[in-house]
Formats: sequence, C-alpha cells, structure tokens
Amino acid sequence: MRSVRHIVLDGADWKTAADFYVAFLAAVQAPDWHGGYLDALWDSITAGGVNDVNPPFIVSIHGCGVMGEEAKAMVERFRDLIGEAKSEGHPVKLVCD
Repeated sequence: MRSVRHIVLDGADWKTAADFYVAFLAAVQAPDWHGGYLDALWDSITAGGVNDVNPPFIVSIHGCGVMGEEAKAMVERFRDLIGEAKSEGHPVKLVCD
C-alpha cells in the first residue's frame, strides 16, 4: 500500500472559492487545464491519474475559523465531496481547523 500523503494548506487569508481552488490545485500539482469546480475535483480525486499527487491523502486546512465566508462555504462543499469519496472507498480525509 502506498503511504498517505499529508497536504497542508493555510486558508486563513482565503476570501473566495477561487482562493481554495488555487491552493488545492497547486498542492496536488494539477495540470493547467484542470477545472476549478467540484465535478472536476471529484473526477481527478476519484479517478486518479490527473494530478501528480493522488490519494491516499489527508488534506489539512488551517485557518478555517477566520477565512472569508465564501471560502468557508467552498471548504464545506469540499468537505462533503471528500466525505462522499471516502464513503465510496477512496482513501481521502479532510481536517479543517
């Protein structure tokens, strides 16, 4: 089994959903053509082979309590996506503090 990668993001200064996407896509080394929307994240996380960093991984986002409201809403949608992926057997986890 592959070792679990720990992706650490600092979201304290995030204001928008785009701030989340920029940080996450950079962290998983997504290709330039990767879409900035949930369906694209779902496809690249669950299918694998799109990003250079693929599951298994844990995403830790720091600053969730102080980020902007739009960014918080985006992280909540991402939390739902990760939860669904995990329930389908994909080795992913999200921690937000």
